[in-house]
Amino acid sequence: MAPIRTVQLLVLLVGALVGIWHLWLAARAIVVFSIGEPWSSWAAVLLGPGLTLIAVVVAIFNTRLAGAVLLVGACLALSALAVGDGPQYSTVVPFLIRVVLPMVALGAALLALAHCAPKIAPKV
Repeated sequence: MAPIRTVQLLVLLVGALVGIWHLWLAARAIVVFSIGEPWSSWAAVLLGPGLTLIAVVVAIFNTRLAGAVLLVGACLALSALAVGDGPQYSTVVPFLIRVVLPMVALGAALLALAHCAPKIAPKV
């Protein structure tokens, strides 16, 4: 097996583990949401931990798209949480450590793999 292929499989395995963990975090958050939960909380959960496992599945087929989706999702989720958290910002740092940083690391790794992976020329 080519070294780049081994790295791709390793990144996908780590991504799947992070995605399952994020799905568990999202499910726990949704269960405790109340009826009047602000839209920013829903956006932060769905664009953050709710998106990770979906992006990893997409990475099987399109690594570049999945990396971009993870980076954009992390930025939007952090923005939504910061807007909804108001002036105290007490949950931003834990959300940044648990959700945003793993998403950014995984997205950057997928984009790097998409850039480094050899392009297969179509047969003429």
